Amino acid sequence: MSNIEKQVERAVHFVTQLDDSCVYSDGYVCTHNRGDDFDAAVDTRGLVPGVFLQAWAAAYQRFLEEDKLTGEQKKLKHYKVGFKQDGQQLLVLFRPLFLPQIEDGEIVGRLRATFGKEVKIMVDLESNEVESLLYGK
Repeated sequence: MSNIEKQVERAVHFVTQLDDSCVYSDGYVCTHNRGDDFDAAVDTRGLVPGVFLQAWAAAYQRFLEEDKLTGEQKKLKHYKVGFKQDGQQLLVLFRPLFLPQIEDGEIVGRLRATFGKEVKIMVDLESNEVESLLYGK
């Protein structure tokens, strides 16, 4: 097993043991709630149109049904989720977080590897039906 494979194996073991209640960024660094900043001059949270959440339910259900992902890979703590509207379609992107680089049990950086897989799900905004699922890079 190569050094990189060992690092990825250590990182996967580390992230699967993490608490599900934290919001993680790349490298699985726990981000902290900064209070209600929706009215700040620069919105750092991003508001999502309500109609997207109707389509989200269908996209998330399809994501959970995907048999190419393990149960652990389907946990949302391993992803950032993005939305992009294209006419009457909504692209829901599940972008996996980069794994942390672990040394002596501590996070010292991030690897250019992920545990989850990038998944793009296209949903029709009128019917909320899933039209396609594609794997990204």
